Parts: sequence; C-alpha cells; structure tokens
Amino acid sequence: MDRSPDDAAPTRRDFLARAAGVSLVAAVGIDCKDPPRTAAPPRIPDARPSASMAVDAARIPTTDAVATAAVAADPYHPPRWVTLFRGDGARRFNGRGDLSTDLEVKWRFKTERYYTALRRGGRYRWTGTGWTGQAAVVDGLVIFGSLDRFLYCVDARTGKKRWRAMGGRMWKSSPCVYKGRVYCGNVDGRLHCIDLKTGMRHWRYRTERPIDSSPVVVGDRLYVGTETGHMVCLDPRTGHRIWRTYLGGKEGEPGGSGCESSPAVVGDRIYIGCWDGYLYCLDRHQGKVVWRARTYHDTDSSPVVVGDRIFVGSESSHVFCFDRQTGAELWRFKTGKGVWATPAWAGGRVYIGSDDRIMYCLEAATGKLIWARPVGDGIWSTAAVVDGKVVFGSFDGWVRMLCADTGRLLWKHRTGGPVVSSPVVLDGFVYIGSRDGYFYKFGPKA
Repeated sequence: MDRSPDDAAPTRRDFLARAAGVSLVAAVGIDCKDPPRTAAPPRIPDARPSASMAVDAARIPTTDAVATAAVAADPYHPPRWVTLFRGDGARRFNGRGDLSTDLEVKWRFKTERYYTALRRGGRYRWTGTGWTGQAAVVDGLVIFGSLDRFLYCVDARTGKKRWRAMGGRMWKSSPCVYKGRVYCGNVDGRLHCIDLKTGMRHWRYRTERPIDSSPVVVGDRLYVGTETGHMVCLDPRTGHRIWRTYLGGKEGEPGGSGCESSPAVVGDRIYIGCWDGYLYCLDRHQGKVVWRARTYHDTDSSPVVVGDRIFVGSESSHVFCFDRQTGAELWRFKTGKGVWATPAWAGGRVYIGSDDRIMYCLEAATGKLIWARPVGDGIWSTAAVVDGKVVFGSFDGWVRMLCADTGRLLWKHRTGGPVVSSPVVLDGFVYIGSRDGYFYKFGPKA
C-alpha cells in the first residue's frame, strides 16, 4: 500500500479508497471466481503472548545460539534465481554475490501513467512501482508489476522490454515465477497467470477485493492471501480452487481489510499475517488453522521463517518473534511507528525498517537492539542483506546501502519519487523500482 500526496494527508486506507472507485478495464482469460464469504469464521486457538511489551530476556539466551541451532536443524539451500517475493517459500532469501559500494545506474526502464479520480476532485497519477513491488529475476529476465496497470518483462542485461501484460488496475503484488508462468495479484481483485515467454494470459482467479499479497508455489500448489480475509490454495496449472479458509477482515472499507501479508510456506505449514491483528498458522494441505498469535494490529508485513522461529512486523509498531511450532511469543521490539516492511534475517540478526524513518538491526535470538539508522522518511521497503551490506528504499526517494555490522552509510542514490518497493540483489546488481515512474538496475561502475 502506498501513501497519497493529497494535500489533506489522508490515511493509508483513504489512499486505497480513492483507487477503489475507478472502473475496471476488462481483461481476457479464464475467470475462476471466488464467491463472497458466507460462513462464519472458525474458532481458533490463540497462542499465549508474553505478559510484557518489553523483551523477556530471562526466557531467551543472550547469544545467537538459539538461532544458530534452529538453522542447523533446518538446513537452508539458497535458490539460484529470485522467482518470488523474498526468493523462497520461507521468505528469507536476501540475494547473492559480491556487492560494490560504488554503484551506478546501468539502465532504467520507464513505465506508463495511469490516472484515477479523487473524491475531492481532480486526478491522481499512478506510475512506477508500489508496495510490495519486488521484481522476479529469472534466467536473464526481470519481471515486475507497475502501478500503471502493466506487468512488465524486460531483458536483465539491457533493460529492453520483452512484453507487457495489462491488468484492470494497479499491480502491487510481487510476481511469482513457476514452470514458465508468472503469477501476480492485482488491485482489480484477480490473481493473474501469465506466460513467461509471451506475456499471454492463461487464466485469472477472481476474488471480491484487491490482492496485494504475493503468491508462493510449493508442492505444485499456489498459496496467496486476499483482502477478503481469505487464505487461498489453487492449482497453478488451471487456477481452480483447492481450498479457501477465512481468517479475518472487515467488510466494506476498501484497502487494508484482509490478508495483504505474503504467506510463508515451510513443510506442511503456512504462515500469514492479517488485518485482524493476528499471525496465522495453517495446515497447507487442508487449510485448517493450527494456531494464531497476536500482533495487536493490521499485519501486512510478511512472516520470515528461520528454523523454529518466525519474525514479522505489525502496524502495532512492533517487530515480533514467535515459536514456529506453537505460536508462542518469544520477544517483541517496539518501534516508533507501524511496520509494513518484512524482516530480513542474516547472520543471526534481523534487519527491518519502520514508518518511523529508522532502519533497525536486532539480535535475532533476543530482539536486543544492535544499531538504528535514521533516514529522511518512512521505510516500507524490505531490506536485502548481501555481502555485509543492507540495501533498501524509503519514502524520501533514496535507495541506500548500509554496513550490516554498524549501520554506517556506504552508498546512496536519489530517485525522483518515493521508493516503497523492495530490492533484488543478485550477482552484484541491484534491481528496484520507484514511484518516479522508473525501474532501475544498479551495478558497479565501469
């Protein structure tokens, strides 16, 4: 979700409410409709939170021993390509390769403009990439959705367009690439399946609300959250629904009222945040809720699974760590404002930005603050931590690189608009979009 520059500084929900009043452009393809919810939500066991808002240091070791042991018990194999938001089902892949501190723009791709009517008159211009807005980088191709209603595929080396596919409204979900197809949600309330080579649509699955959640495919099953408050499992070949579970949300008000978090899938479990202030754990085969843990506010941040721990942010102005098996809260860290970014785990540390304009580095085992780096505006971009460097964007228009150990500024580049999308760092290059209407590739100076 993106903030509006409207003069009255409306809330984030006002921002999406303006967008929701625009008529759709019809799209082609098979429509697999998701009917409105009719059944009441199930009764769900709550995981027990800690009694205090402070980190309970007595219950948690003061070293990285717990996190290290968890990783050893659950070996991690990094993917070759970035095929979905945060790279894998656990949402924990940061990137790969040596990263120079002296980067330049290798190319930038210009997106189109899309206008919607404002309730108080006038028009609002949509361009560039929004939240979550991370690209997929696969076999020499870069695939990303734009707020101009187009999903783009460009050549990773040259930045030249291969194809573009049109949706009904803005693309804010991050694409997922699987077996030659691209899956991505749109504000038009549809999950679209696009051919990776041609850009032609195979099918679309229709819900009644926007889809900001980024899909993941595991075991030949596709999982995605919707703003109807549902967690949905689909057949990625046909788009037909296998199961659907209602978690929580609010009818009526557009935007921010369901599941905008992107699900993490590890083993037989799915983890996803929701508008109702809970992190949910479901059985991925049947969609049955196993447990839920309180986050106390809308949770658009996506959970990251590392061994037996889950890390997630919340609009309650907290970063949480939960036990993956039981949902028990292990620690929480308080920020100055809400957290929309997804945590990045690297080397026993958690890196996460907040709307309070600060990038935080926390000890993963305890939640203890290691360093905090203020920037010029809120941080909704999810950091990529590669080669001892932390790369992210912020609402002030800058893409920054910090030292992962100290938070010291190593490099920055100013774009012409807010940077709320998340970067991809792969083989020494940084791919990221901005609200200035451009998608950028940065690389080492020649």
